[in-house]
Amino acid sequence: MTIPSYTASGSFILFIPGLLFLLYGAWQAIRQRQNARRLILWGAVHDAGLICMALGAANAAAGTGVWLFVAFQLLARGLSWSALNSLAGPAAPSATFAALRGAVKLQPVNGALFALGLMASVGGSPFLIPEGRLFITQGILASSLPLHCGLFCTVLAAVTATVLIALHVDALRQCFLQPCSAACDGDAPASCRSDALTLVLGVLVALMGLARAPMLDVAAGWAGLQVAHATVHPAFWIYFAGAFVCGVAAWAKFRWMPHLGVLACAAALAATLTLDAPAPVALLFLVMIGFIAFIVSVYSLGYMAHAHRQGWYWFFLLLTFASLAGIVSTPDMAAMYGYWELMTFASYFLVVHEANRVAFDAGFKYYLMCAGGALLMLPGMLLLGNGGLGLADVRIQSALLSPHVLNMAALLCLVGFGVKAGLVPLHSWLPDAHPAAPSSVSGPLSGIITKMGMFGIVVLLLGQTNGALFAKAEVFGLSWFGSILTFMGAATLIFGELMALKQDDIKRMLAYSTLGQLGEIALVLGMGTWLATAGALSHMLSHAIMKDLLFLGAGALILRAGSRKLADLRGLGQCMPWTVSCMAVGLICIMGLPPFTAFFSKYLMIQSAIHAGHPALAALILIGSLVGAIYYVRILKTLVFEERPADLPMVEEAPWSIRGALMALAALSLLLGLAPWAPLTLVIPVASACFAPASMDLVVLQSVMAPWPVYVAVPVFGALLPAFFRRNPIWAARSSAFVLLLTAALVIFLGRDLDTLSYCFALIVPLIGALNVFYAQGYMSHSHTQWRFYCAFTAMCGGLVGISASTYLFQFFLFWEIMSSWTLYMAIAHEGDKASLREAFKYFFFNVLGAGFIFVGVCVLGPATPFSSESMQHLTKLFLLPGWVVWGGTALLAIGFVMKAAQLPFRIDWQMHPALAPTPVSGYISSVLLKSSILGLIKLFMLMGGSLAMIGVSAAWPNELIQTVVMWIGGITIVMAATQALLVNNVKLVFIYSTVSQIGYMVLAVAAGGALGYAGGMLHVVNHVFFKDLLFLVCGAVMFATHADSLDDLGGIGRKMPFTLCMFAIAGLSVVGVPPTSGFSSKWIIYHALMQADQPFLALLSLVGSVLTLAYIAKFLHAAFLGQPSTHLDHVQEAPLTMRVPMAILAIGCIITGIFPGLMLWPINAILGDYNAGSLVVGLSGLQEGPGAWNATGLSVMMAIAAAAGWYFVRRFVVLREVDVHTCGLPTEVATSRMAPSGIYGGLVRRLAWFPGNTSVDNKS
Repeated sequence: MTIPSYTASGSFILFIPGLLFLLYGAWQAIRQRQNARRLILWGAVHDAGLICMALGAANAAAGTGVWLFVAFQLLARGLSWSALNSLAGPAAPSATFAALRGAVKLQPVNGALFALGLMASVGGSPFLIPEGRLFITQGILASSLPLHCGLFCTVLAAVTATVLIALHVDALRQCFLQPCSAACDGDAPASCRSDALTLVLGVLVALMGLARAPMLDVAAGWAGLQVAHATVHPAFWIYFAGAFVCGVAAWAKFRWMPHLGVLACAAALAATLTLDAPAPVALLFLVMIGFIAFIVSVYSLGYMAHAHRQGWYWFFLLLTFASLAGIVSTPDMAAMYGYWELMTFASYFLVVHEANRVAFDAGFKYYLMCAGGALLMLPGMLLLGNGGLGLADVRIQSALLSPHVLNMAALLCLVGFGVKAGLVPLHSWLPDAHPAAPSSVSGPLSGIITKMGMFGIVVLLLGQTNGALFAKAEVFGLSWFGSILTFMGAATLIFGELMALKQDDIKRMLAYSTLGQLGEIALVLGMGTWLATAGALSHMLSHAIMKDLLFLGAGALILRAGSRKLADLRGLGQCMPWTVSCMAVGLICIMGLPPFTAFFSKYLMIQSAIHAGHPALAALILIGSLVGAIYYVRILKTLVFEERPADLPMVEEAPWSIRGALMALAALSLLLGLAPWAPLTLVIPVASACFAPASMDLVVLQSVMAPWPVYVAVPVFGALLPAFFRRNPIWAARSSAFVLLLTAALVIFLGRDLDTLSYCFALIVPLIGALNVFYAQGYMSHSHTQWRFYCAFTAMCGGLVGISASTYLFQFFLFWEIMSSWTLYMAIAHEGDKASLREAFKYFFFNVLGAGFIFVGVCVLGPATPFSSESMQHLTKLFLLPGWVVWGGTALLAIGFVMKAAQLPFRIDWQMHPALAPTPVSGYISSVLLKSSILGLIKLFMLMGGSLAMIGVSAAWPNELIQTVVMWIGGITIVMAATQALLVNNVKLVFIYSTVSQIGYMVLAVAAGGALGYAGGMLHVVNHVFFKDLLFLVCGAVMFATHADSLDDLGGIGRKMPFTLCMFAIAGLSVVGVPPTSGFSSKWIIYHALMQADQPFLALLSLVGSVLTLAYIAKFLHAAFLGQPSTHLDHVQEAPLTMRVPMAILAIGCIITGIFPGLMLWPINAILGDYNAGSLVVGLSGLQEGPGAWNATGLSVMMAIAAAAGWYFVRRFVVLREVDVHTCGLPTEVATSRMAPSGIYGGLVRRLAWFPGNTSVDNKS
């Protein structure tokens, strides 16, 4: 719709009575707000004020507005007056709204007509409203008044109109919405009669709204104004017609009325997908609205099946979706404003559907703030158009506006859009409205309706202003408008996340979570770049899906449990597995974890902040995600892991319509994560309409399309296979082992394109995983929900294989997050007791924090940076970046890897994986999973060094400083962790600290660099896989047989468990590094590598670590297997066969790699060649030449000959005699008592009482 240029003229005098009428009418309406007739009359006085100002403007636009406004207001206020007379009868002059409540119940038709007239007079009607107010506002702004005076008049009119809206909404609540009190005559028959005048006025009010276009033509013709009408997408009319069809069907008591609503939503979705949209932004939002509308309608079949006022619900639900479709598909600001009013009106009745005090208070605040914001937004929109009402006019006319006018217009629009989006400080309606509304309303309210504010910002303020609002950086590198939007977004993010932490009501928690997510989107939009817009829109789409999933899932839980308190929802995963599984998907998705859609959108937002030169904002988004993870995990553990208390009722699963809707949203979250290009095809055209992409932006988007090799997809998605054997734990374990063995076979046959390092690691991961799963059949035979454990464990292995197969940084980080976040948490927290959940969350949080450093490092260096030897030649492009950028990115990656390895030498007990995890998990984490950090460090340092050598750059740049720091971290951690292993008495904790200490050797060697350092580090990685997994499986066998987890409760079990003792001896000698075991070969090379790197002190530290390792292995051997057995261990038996077989295989691996280290050194030498890191002379017996050379095979043969000779001598010549034990004069009971573990190194333990993690002193043992 366009208005041609015209010459403004008018009378300033008429503005004075107009302003007085506005103020006086509003004031008197407030004073006499309880009197129905007086409210109508004083509202008419207010209307007269607006008409006076329009007459004062005296232009075509104002004249058109006067005709439309006067005609409609006469009809609307006449309708409310006539209906009031019918309702109140003789008492009409003094009738109060509270007194009308009974009459409205007895005369529902008159009551509905009274409500229609009352709300239509302030802009609320299901039949739409003619654009009278809009044209009057346009006329006032274009009048002969100075612009600031005209703007003042329009803003004052908006404020007084907001006051009247508040009074009318409160009146509507009192007389029409609130349930009738006991004073009402409940026995009197209801009457559907209404006088003819009231009916005629009602029909005319409806027709004026429905026939807005011809009415506008008539009024514009009288005023001499030419107008052009805009079209709207057919989806609007389908929703709109569906609303009235459902309304009529409900009035006729048609049984299948809800299904008609579903059918309308399905038809609208089909129209959206098949018919052309007027613009890319319309297509994006129509698709989003269409999918959510259809899913919510299906959900409502079950959720609202037994609710009251179903016809009311379906009418306003479809009317709301119609208004949303109209807003996003019309190219005309006048029509957009009309649909905006309809959206607020229709959604208000959904918010107050529960008809209780909380709902009415929330609905009142919602309507008042959103309608008031829209009234303030109106002059801003018209100023941007500068005489035009089409969105295309804004693009042309905004360029002609002075910066001062453009700024005022943008701020007014931001008020209206900010209220709808819930941005601080315009947010207060949102935390109240979301919990008060039915959950089927809370979902679209959070997922779709709030996005209309973002739609307005994107379409009007970004897309149609030609970038003028972001042209000049003024505040912290942002434009003035960008800084305001970013500040509001940051404040919303911080406020929402912090408030969510304090909530116990799940819906209120999710409402504040919505604030946090909307804050992220607004914060990123404020940067004003192509990548920021793409990232924000992508996250907006993701948020619509996952927040609808969470609210609808919460609604299903509340429907069954009857409470919104989180404590009352404990253990519902056992009763409602389908619902809770879908909720879990939503929670993982909203945390920004892969492979779900929000991971990619959050990545794009953070990447855009770094590209725009605002790393502090990127850090804020990351911190917000960490804070959000705290309460999301709280919901997850409450639903999934906690037991259902006996005092809470057991409930049944949600209806299938609800489950179907939830599963559709969960599947959508996953599918859009697996195919991130799908949402980007909708987002990219919209971002391109706002800004031009920079050269690197498209590279960032291409990096998001991370490939999934088949041997990665099989374990990640094959992890669902054990879920099909929920009632058969043995088959659940076998299915998991089958998936992992199949993965290993696929790696062998399809992974030939990987470099040697990646290929070897990708092969180790599923093979060791299958061994641990086989072991778990016996170890976890008495555990609950074993299928869930196998699902999480298999998916975690899939993430590790993905890390191995990654060829560039973003792909590496994608699978890193799958491995180290939610899969690991679910595996560790499996037992579900409070201690396990606490420790699992601590480890999860520390992992996510460490991943944050890697994330930022990936963004700094570039997501497409190669991370494989095959593409190393492309890495040289990295060094075109400034040196400090390369150094900073490398340092961030190194910090993340070091944190994953628990190598920070302070409070190691906070960093390591918890001892309360199931032992197969503990063994796998220690032996395989933590090696992902070593893999990352090897690739990082070898890639950097190799690519630098390729371009002839000396390695003496700051990379050497990073390697030196990492070396010292590893060296110090070796000693500190070994000392802590010596002090603790928990069976598994000893070897968890031991793992940290042994990884210190690997970190130390890899950071030392050189062919010898890399070879020693990688050889120790392989050796550690065998002997550390074996040690943990031995611990599991001991705990399984004795039901004890402390060395204080053990002793002498070697006699009853000789096989387990033998396995421990092999693994213990290997971890100490006694020749010719496997541990000696790798440590020997590491010592020489440190000497070659001129680090003798670090070599000495590593030797001290070996001495301490011998000490805690000896302590464990004596305390658990030797000495006098405890009387309560008489029942101990050897572990079952399913546990012994994996231990035997690992022991054979320890022996073979010890006798023939060349078997491992040959592929390691190939890895050195792949990365241009030199080469070594390798034979079957080990290194053949240079430092570190020794013949492990020859020494093994000689030791075997000596052992055989000794055994023969003992058997042939030694005669054993049995004699009495000399007790040194002590009683036999005292002489044969066992030494407590803490007494073995008693003096040392007491002197180290201050040491973090020393629990021996407290144990009194």
